[in-house]
Amino acid sequence: MKWVRPTISLIAVLGITVGFFMGMVTAEAYVPLMAVAVTWWFKSRDEAKRVENGVQDGTSNGTNSRIPGSR
Repeated sequence: MKWVRPTISLIAVLGITVGFFMGMVTAEAYVPLMAVAVTWWFKSRDEAKRVENGVQDGTSNGTNSRIPGSR
């Protein structure tokens, strides 16, 4: 099921891009939509890598050691 999120992302991005070039999506809407799509794609990619590597809470030892004052 690793292909579901990338497929949905690709279809959405292509649809928005085609709509933009056909004049159905304005530039004021296109830029924020693409920013959200790219951010969502990178976030999902990073989450998948973290799960593959067995990392919890963003660090290799499973703690929030990067946050000052955390234990």
